[in-house]
Amino acid sequence: MQLTVGSRVPIATTAIGRAFYAGLPVNVRQQLDGELAARYGERWPALQQRLQQAMEEYLRCGYSASFGEYEPDVMAVGVHLPSPNPGQPPMSLNASGPAFAFSAEVMQQQVAPALIALRQRIVPVA
Repeated sequence: MQLTVGSRVPIATTAIGRAFYAGLPVNVRQQLDGELAARYGERWPALQQRLQQAMEEYLRCGYSASFGEYEPDVMAVGVHLPSPNPGQPPMSLNASGPAFAFSAEVMQQQVAPALIALRQRIVPVA
């Protein structure tokens, strides 16, 4: 995949999208749910359930993951990046790689902790 800064990817199936979603305030997330429900129609309940699981994972582990869900051969983890200043939109970071080179275990045990540390360096959290 050839993604660059500013590339658009789905929220519900990508690690970066799930991290973005997990970091949103509840009211913004609820508004987004309505937009996603309208966009995905009958596919929304399954996607909503997966987003809920991803939020629980994010709260438990500090990152979200998408192992072959967006693209079958792509393993990815993502973290929410809070806005450093009021009025700026939230962002997310991710790290991804081909499944032949990165297993889920490598992503979880090596890449995700490094991504979490990078987030901490960018926006220190008290």
